[in-house]
Amino acid sequence: MSAAPEQKSTKGQPGPARKPRRRRRWLQFSVLSLLLLTLVAAVFCALLSYELPKHKRRAAALKHIAHLGGHVKATPKYPALVDNLLGVQIVDVESIVFDENTGNYESQELDQEIPWVDEFPELQELAILHFWGADSPVAFARLKKAKALKKLTIGFTEAKVLVELLNELENLERLEGVTDIAELSDQLVTRARKLRDLDLTIWCEADSATIRGLPSVEELHVSYQGTPPRLLIAEMPCLKRADIEAFGAKVELRNLPKLSELALASEFTEVRMVDVPSLEVASFESSIALQAFFGTHWPNARVQLDSASALRRLRCEGVQLVRQPEVEFSALEDLTLIESALPDLRDSEWSRLKRLEFRNRSQNVPEDVRSNYARFWNSAPPLDRLEELTAQCRELAWQNAVNRFPRLRKLDLRYDVPDDSLEIRDLADLRNVVLHAPSGLERLAVHALPQLEGLQIDECSCRTITLDRLPRLQTVELSVEHVDEFTVRDVPSLANFTFAGYGRYISPPPADAAANRTRLSIQGAPSLRHMDLSRVDLAPSDWQGLDDLRSLKLSDSSEPQLTLRQWQNLKSLKLCESSISWRTILGLLFARDLESREIVLPGMSDKP
Repeated sequence: MSAAPEQKSTKGQPGPARKPRRRRRWLQFSVLSLLLLTLVAAVFCALLSYELPKHKRRAAALKHIAHLGGHVKATPKYPALVDNLLGVQIVDVESIVFDENTGNYESQELDQEIPWVDEFPELQELAILHFWGADSPVAFARLKKAKALKKLTIGFTEAKVLVELLNELENLERLEGVTDIAELSDQLVTRARKLRDLDLTIWCEADSATIRGLPSVEELHVSYQGTPPRLLIAEMPCLKRADIEAFGAKVELRNLPKLSELALASEFTEVRMVDVPSLEVASFESSIALQAFFGTHWPNARVQLDSASALRRLRCEGVQLVRQPEVEFSALEDLTLIESALPDLRDSEWSRLKRLEFRNRSQNVPEDVRSNYARFWNSAPPLDRLEELTAQCRELAWQNAVNRFPRLRKLDLRYDVPDDSLEIRDLADLRNVVLHAPSGLERLAVHALPQLEGLQIDECSCRTITLDRLPRLQTVELSVEHVDEFTVRDVPSLANFTFAGYGRYISPPPADAAANRTRLSIQGAPSLRHMDLSRVDLAPSDWQGLDDLRSLKLSDSSEPQLTLRQWQNLKSLKLCESSISWRTILGLLFARDLESREIVLPGMSDKP
C-alpha cells in the first residue's frame, strides 16, 4: 500500500502576484457610465418633447391675449439663456385681466369658450369684465379646471352656474360678477371655505333676495338692482365690512356679530338692523337727498338701529334716523347730517361728540325739522368735547353758540344768516377757521384766539373786517366780493397774506371796481414774508415794520411804499396795473437780490 503524497503547507507564503489595474486615460468611460448617460439623455429628450409643445401653445395663447388687449402678469421660470436655447420663454402666469378700458372685444376673438384658460392651470387671477358666457358648458368646464384661481371676475352668470363655480373652485378667495341669484347661502355653497371677499351685482325678479351664512366671507359688496322690495343679509359670523347699494328696496341686516363697517347708498327706502353689536362706522347715503336739494320733496328714507353701543362714526345723508328707547349712543364721536333730520340724542350723547357736521341747503325743509335745528343750536347744552365743526344751515345764529365749544380746533361755517355782525373770539383751542359766503354783514371780527394758525374767508361781503390779537396766525387767505375796511393788528407770526378783492371766482372783476378798493391796514406783522394783494389801498405808514418781506404781488392796488431796506430784502416782485412813480423806479435800482420781476402797466410791458 502506497503512502499518500505529502502536502506542503502554504500558510505564510505569498500568493500568486495580482495583475496591476490599468489606469485609464482622460475622456475614457465604462459601458455602465455610457448606459447611464444614455438613459439620462433619453429622459431629458422625452420630457423636452412633451413640455416644449405645451409651452409653445402657452406662448401662442399669451400672444393671443395680448392681441385682445389683456394684461398678463407672469414670472420667468428659467434664466434667459435657457429660453434662448429652447426658442420659447417659459413663464408662470399669475393673472390675466381684461378691464373695461382695454380689450378688443368687438373682434369676436374673445369667444364664449375662452379656449386659452386650459393652458394655465397655475393661474391665480382671472378678470373678464365683458364675458357674458360663463353659462356655456364648454367655458364652464374650462373654468372648473382652474383649481388654483384665487380671484375671479366675470360678467353675467346664472345662479346655478355661480353656485357650481363656488363649489368647484375651492381655493377661490374673491369673486366679482353679475348674477340673477335670489338666494346665496352656506346650504348651497358648501365647499368655498376660503372665500373672503364677495362682490355681486344682483338682478333678480323674485320676491326677495337673500345672502345668508357663508362663514368665511369677511367683505361683502352688493349692488342690488332687482325688482323685489327686500334684501336680507343675515347670519354671516365673519363679516367685517359691507358696502351695499339698494335701489328702491328695504334692506335688513340680521345676526352679524363682527360687522364693524357699513356703507349703504342709493335709493333705499328703509334699513333695519338687528343684532349687529360691533358696528363702529356707519354711512347711510340716500340719493333722495338730491331730490330734496332741488326742491322735489324732503327725504323720508328710514334707518332703524337696535344697537349702537359701539358706534363711533355715523353719516346720514337724506335719511331719518329712528331710535328705539333702549338704544344708547355711548361711543359716538363723529356725526354728519346732510339733508337729514336731527337725531334725538340725549344730552350726555351730544357731549361726547368730537366732530359735528350738518348741512341743510334745501328750500323744502319741513317746519318741525327746521325748528329742531334752531332749538338745538340756540339752547342745547355745551358740546364741551367738540373739536371740529362744519355747519351750513339757514336756522343757525352763530352769536348764540360761541361759548358752547370750549375745545373747538377747526371751524368751517357756510354762513347763510344775514346778521349785523359776526364775531369769533375766546376759543382757546381753535386752530383753523373757514368761512364761506358771509354776506350782508356790517362787521366781521376774529380776535383773541391764542392758537389760531389758519384763516380762510371766501365770497365775503361786509363793511369792515378786523383781525386782532392772533399770536400764532401764520396764513390768511381772503376772497371777497367787497369790503370797505380791513384791519390787521397784533399778528406777530403772520407769514403769508392773500387778499383777492372781488373774489377768486369773478374774472374779470366788475368795470367799476377800480373806484371801490379796500382800505387795508396792517400793524404788528413783523414776520410777514409773502403778500398777494388785489384791489387794495395801503397807507405809507402800513408798509413800515414789514422788514422781512420777500415776495410782493400787487394787482390794481396803490403804489408800494417800501423803504430802502425793504427793497434790498425783496426777492420777488409783481405789479399788475398798479400805481408806479419815480419812487418805485428808484427802489428797483436798490433791489439787488431781486430774482424775479414782472411789471405790467396799461400799454406797457416789462418782463425780463
